Amino acid sequence: MNSARGLMLIMLISHFLGDYYLQTNKMAASKADKPKDLLLHTIIHLMLGVALLYITYGADLLIIPLIVSVVHIVIDFIKGKFSLKYQNAVFKIYALDQLLHIISIVVAIYVFSNNPVFNTDITNLLSKFSIDPVSLNEKLLVIIILIKPASISVSLFLESFNFKYLNAESESIAEKGESVGLKNAGSTIGILERLIIYSLAAVGQYAAIGFILTAKSITRYEKISKDPAFGEYYLMGTLFSLLLVIPVALIL
Repeated sequence: MNSARGLMLIMLISHFLGDYYLQTNKMAASKADKPKDLLLHTIIHLMLGVALLYITYGADLLIIPLIVSVVHIVIDFIKGKFSLKYQNAVFKIYALDQLLHIISIVVAIYVFSNNPVFNTDITNLLSKFSIDPVSLNEKLLVIIILIKPASISVSLFLESFNFKYLNAESESIAEKGESVGLKNAGSTIGILERLIIYSLAAVGQYAAIGFILTAKSITRYEKISKDPAFGEYYLMGTLFSLLLVIPVALIL
């Protein structure tokens, strides 16, 4: 894995782990107006990036996570200010924030990497099991992206719409807090759906993807038919989730 692509995979794994799995909801909300939380978040990013890069590429490239972390805190600081000022543009700010983080990683690798060499001990160990380091990291990155980052992205995307129940019965149930399904089932179904669709796309079984989407729609048919607003909400969530899987499947 002696290439910029391998280095990119490691840095992206570090980024998504730090931004989604090692950041609590409380920290994500408070770092906009609490510099201490923003600094802690950045330190976590830095330590994770340094650790992963040191293990996989040695000490020669540690300037990259350092530069990326400095840029990260600047981007998050600006994002926090904009989030407080433009509260109706949460998803747009969030999407731009993630795009800028990824661009900063690409630029840092382009500028500071020079023929990166992957840890030969790890390469030799994996080769005993006929495992390619690049393929392993690609699949690891896919799983990391399609679980929590994709779930949060879909949630924020849907929150940007002013969804209201058109069906009085659905609205009444929601107001009363009555059970309308399994707790967190929607999020879990979305995660499984994305992982299955990626797996099918990876082996070229595109027809089966339609079957998965159809099966998912059948379970919600009655609610969709009775509540057009929910149908639109459901369709937007499904299509946006699919939109996240397609580029991941094409690139990785």
